Amino acid sequence: GVELYPNPANSVVNVKTDVLFETLEVTNMLGQLIYSAPVTGNQFQINISGYNAGVYFIKLSGSAGSAVKKVVKN
Repeated sequence: GVELYPNPANSVVNVKTDVLFETLEVTNMLGQLIYSAPVTGNQFQINISGYNAGVYFIKLSGSAGSAVKKVVKN
């Protein structure tokens, strides 16, 4: 599984997974890619402090599959 906290978040979202993913993508409600990065390890942070308030989707993918989670920026 994938855990995001805090959610809603203001500046940093912590991501914790039990699967090793290779790629992280953040998209907005329109499906536009805002951020993309390689992932190493199963605990990391995403800095969303510069994003506008609203709903974003965090997509993690790799050879083990993919997962999409929703995060709210307040």
